[in-house]
Amino acid sequence: MAQKAVEVPEEEQRDRHAEEEEEARRHEEEARLEEERRQAEEAEAERRGQEEERLRREEEAERRRREEASRLEKASRKEPECAAELERVKAEQERAAAAKEAAAAQQVVNDFLKAKGFKNIAAPRKLFCGCGGAIHPLHLAVQENNLEAVKALLRCGADKELQNSRKKTPLEIAERCNKSGSHEMVLAALRERE
Repeated sequence: MAQKAVEVPEEEQRDRHAEEEEEARRHEEEARLEEERRQAEEAEAERRGQEEERLRREEEAERRRREEASRLEKASRKEPECAAELERVKAEQERAAAAKEAAAAQQVVNDFLKAKGFKNIAAPRKLFCGCGGAIHPLHLAVQENNLEAVKALLRCGADKELQNSRKKTPLEIAERCNKSGSHEMVLAALRERE
């Protein structure tokens, strides 16, 4: 009987030892499974983070594309407006320059008429030679080779087809007076306005 008592404890020890080994294997298996689960969760979190980052970049790129499209659309709408405004300003500047030129030309005409004894552009005055003839302002300016007065008179509406008392136009007078190219500039001014 004493042997049986020793055997039982040995058997119990083997059983206990087997149970402890089994328990250790279970703990190892659980730890391994827990580690695999943790790694899987980390991998899933990393994948989700990368996916969220990719989506964020795509959304940012889309937002930039929409902003650029909006900017281009606004610019294309403004371009005709800007072009129209530029044309308006340019036309206004041209009108102002033309008005300034007209005012300067009128001053030159007024000074010429006053200095030469004319009442206005269309009214002739008598010649001082006593021949009974009359002369128009444009004809006199041509005879005197006064280019500034010729241009100003033409700008202010002097009739270059008007004939003097000898039936000569200002162009004919300039051609007759043109000795060695002396009246070339006056001739050019009269022909320019044809």
